[in-house]
Amino acid sequence: MFRRGGYFFNGPVLPAWSLVLIGAIGVTLLFVAVALVLRRRRVQASQLRGLSEAQRYTLEEFESQVLALLSQHGGQLSQLQIASALGLPAERVAERLHKMETEGQIERRWSAEEYTYSVRRPSD
Repeated sequence: MFRRGGYFFNGPVLPAWSLVLIGAIGVTLLFVAVALVLRRRRVQASQLRGLSEAQRYTLEEFESQVLALLSQHGGQLSQLQIASALGLPAERVAERLHKMETEGQIERRWSAEEYTYSVRRPSD
């Protein structure tokens, strides 16, 4: 039994190099986390650049507005109709709808006749 710093410690004492290694790993993980947060903010800021204040608000409330539009129009709309109704660029709408699709909030199916995606609520 070792006495260390006023407490009894049962077990082997870690060598100093291992404590340095653990600290270095912790600092590296912290650095990566901060870099990811900053990158996400930069991407979000670039998506909002060049949009009017109304369009920025629409993007912030995008998910709820899309679900409301689907409810108002029988549960299905084309991606172009959603972009037109919200007054947003089609590229931004496509990005956001893809995110909603991966989260399981909507389903998208390619419509060859309209040459766009058909968007609907997921079937249970």
